[in-house]
Amino acid sequence: MKNLSIFLTFILTACCLTTFGQTKVLQGKVIISEPSYEKDVDSEFFLAPGAMVFSEDTVELGTSNKDGFFEIEVPENTSKIFVSWVGYDWETIELSENCEQLEIVLIPAVIYDFVSLKRANKLNQKHREKWLPELYQQAFEQGYITSENPCR
Repeated sequence: MKNLSIFLTFILTACCLTTFGQTKVLQGKVIISEPSYEKDVDSEFFLAPGAMVFSEDTVELGTSNKDGFFEIEVPENTSKIFVSWVGYDWETIELSENCEQLEIVLIPAVIYDFVSLKRANKLNQKHREKWLPELYQQAFEQGYITSENPCR
């Protein structure tokens, strides 16, 4: 009987140790932008209710609430997640060790007609590189995000 209780204690302890610390909780806010392409005109920002958060293998991890906030649990070794909303480009978020509060700005998807897929991807990447840093800066200045250099 004593051996059985020692064995059960060992198994219970082993189970608790192996399940502890394998996941981390990420919190964040998703906003969408309506970029103003005119000079000296600020863009508009809106909360993104129902924005979906996916893992690297496109498993849905969660969705944002009506205020654009989400809280998800991911495995400790997760290196990136994807965030999407209807009609907007997917945003790839590279996760770092010290980043647990995410602030994400999504931009509208751009559709290019009569160009090859390779050319459309190149144009889309140029569009993102040009506008995203400016949109994050405007969102910070307007108070939609709290960090000037958010995790993204």
